[in-house]
Amino acid sequence: MYFKPIRSTLSVVILLLLLSSNSSIAQNFITVPFTNGFVGRNTANNASDSCYYLFDLGWKDIQFAQYSTGDVFVAQGNDIIGMVIITDKNNVRHVINGFIKWRLPSGNSPNTVVFQPATGTNVTLATQAPYPNSTYNITDTRYIGLTFNGTNITISGGNGGTLSGNAATSGLLDLLNNYLGTFPKISVSNADTTFYESDLTAVVRVRLSSTSTNTIKVNYRTENGTAIAPGDYTSKIDSLTFAPGDTSKLVTINLVNDGISESTERFVVKLFQPTNASIIRDSASVRILDPLSGTIISQTSANCSGTSGSATVSGVGGLSPYTYSWSPSGGTNATASNLAPGNYVCTITDARGRTVTQNVTIAGVVAPTISTVTSDSRCGTGTVVLGASASAG
Repeated sequence: MYFKPIRSTLSVVILLLLLSSNSSIAQNFITVPFTNGFVGRNTANNASDSCYYLFDLGWKDIQFAQYSTGDVFVAQGNDIIGMVIITDKNNVRHVINGFIKWRLPSGNSPNTVVFQPATGTNVTLATQAPYPNSTYNITDTRYIGLTFNGTNITISGGNGGTLSGNAATSGLLDLLNNYLGTFPKISVSNADTTFYESDLTAVVRVRLSSTSTNTIKVNYRTENGTAIAPGDYTSKIDSLTFAPGDTSKLVTINLVNDGISESTERFVVKLFQPTNASIIRDSASVRILDPLSGTIISQTSANCSGTSGSATVSGVGGLSPYTYSWSPSGGTNATASNLAPGNYVCTITDARGRTVTQNVTIAGVVAPTISTVTSDSRCGTGTVVLGASASAG
């Protein structure tokens, strides 16, 4: 008889919130790698049978991941909610939601945390021998064990055998974070970066928290936002390699300068599948500005009063904040006052140093010119018609 846990509605709601990258709770995507572990049936709260080593099934790039408000894993009540990420024998990447529930082996030195898939999970992974079938179906009646790199577990009876451990949940979070702390941490250095179409490339820097004696790799991919590949940028899936001693690498993405005026657009560069390192900030939003709608100056007002006038210009598009410079006089604000009649130029500079000018004319107040008064005498009625006209002023 299989044991199938019943999770509360509240736990399910919390899980959905934490697994959403748009959640206000979730800020950093943290992931830590494993090279081995086990998968088996859920026979009790802290026991499993029909167990197989993950590596023997042809599975790789095994990770535990969580959206966290900090740079370490966090618990929600008694649960460490997150996801297990596995690449199967056919190189298909699978994400399995759930929570860490128990650990093994029993005793003072556990080296494996055990993950319970969420209720309703149904994920099929390709396998190889010794598993007797070509696929393995992970549901909420299964456990996934994650064994810390550099250590081993022993399935009693070998593949197809049994495992049992300790349900002491109070120490699981410290155990997992201590393991996380053994890895250098990979992160994108800037969560939001801006480029113009005319730059032709966008560059995102990826940093390693410390040097390592191991070669570290991490994959990355682009994801559409309001910017859509291939019309706005060239999509890319690739990897970065940090040789021993390296701490910084660049992701370069080609931009499309299409000569069409359009609004600001965004796409995302996302890190995944680290080797010999953990990830604590996985994505950067790249903002693309259109050079045709860069800094545009529009004259909003020009007024005369007596013998002087004032004028206001505004910056539209580009990257704020803007700076202003009037010539031959007028100061450094958007509004220039006490301007004598004449011609002026305002130069606006945006935050990236792009400039555009606006010409402004202040017309002087001129007294009106009155034309000659004329008269006409009409016989018979004695009516006189007088006329006058004014110009200028």
